[in-house]
Amino acid sequence: MTVRQSLLLFRKIQFDESDTSLYNQLYVRFFSDVMKRNDFETFINYCYKNTDDKKVAEWMAKNEKKIDAFVEWAQTQF
Repeated sequence: MTVRQSLLLFRKIQFDESDTSLYNQLYVRFFSDVMKRNDFETFINYCYKNTDDKKVAEWMAKNEKKIDAFVEWAQTQF
């Protein structure tokens, strides 16, 4: 349920360069860029990596390069 709600939210938000609020400049920009890069699945699995979910663990094991690239990119955003 959380994944679907996040996906809906991420699809709807739009970064507005003229809006100087912290929320817009930090969060909206980041989440918008995640969607532009087609990294939603990577983002969500990374968020859930410390859970006991077997599907997440399997995805993480199969997609180490995607995770590494995402983390490297994300670190440049903050």
